Amino acid sequence: MLSPASGFLRGLRAACLGVVGLLLALVAHLAAGGVPPQPVVLLLLAGLLGVAAAWLTRVRLSPTRIGMSLAGMQVVLHEVFMLSGAPAGCLMTGVSTPAAAYMGHGQPMLGCAVSMAHAGMGQPSVLAAPAMVVAHVGATTVMAALLAYGEAVLWFLAECARRPRWIALGYPEPPAAGGVCSWSPRSTGSRFARGGVGQRAPPTLVLFAIV
Repeated sequence: MLSPASGFLRGLRAACLGVVGLLLALVAHLAAGGVPPQPVVLLLLAGLLGVAAAWLTRVRLSPTRIGMSLAGMQVVLHEVFMLSGAPAGCLMTGVSTPAAAYMGHGQPMLGCAVSMAHAGMGQPSVLAAPAMVVAHVGATTVMAALLAYGEAVLWFLAECARRPRWIALGYPEPPAAGGVCSWSPRSTGSRFARGGVGQRAPPTLVLFAIV
């Protein structure tokens, strides 16, 4: 019997959760002017999200858990997208930034800052950053509500499929097969033979009473 916590239905739930989390983060990153990540990075992130979503969907997810899961995905993916859009030498340069700045060689750090700003860390105006954050939070909330509704419907249908039809529709349970009819000709015949209800007196006794 199908169960939302195992088999095909669990894979469907995990796929929906992982795909929604990845698409929300990717669309927000591109809308903010970020550099699109490489296909290899996207495949790696999709695999990691699939494993995390499969682990989360081992049980029924409440709306709170769905919202927290999507929010955590957005934070992690946002950081990964920013790092993937930065030049490869920026991380190594950032390690030696204090020494380089002291020696007057701070030009590499300035180039990395500009590159990461173009990768999505910078915003064209002061009001654009709060607007993007509000839009991202709103989209995450809406998708979490939709996923929670689908989760509730799926578990309800699975529960109805487990129960017999007459219980699912509110009808009383039919009687057992052995208790449908308890009448037998032998019991009825023996009852009347012993002078049961409705038996008449013998004809001889009636004639004797008249005389």
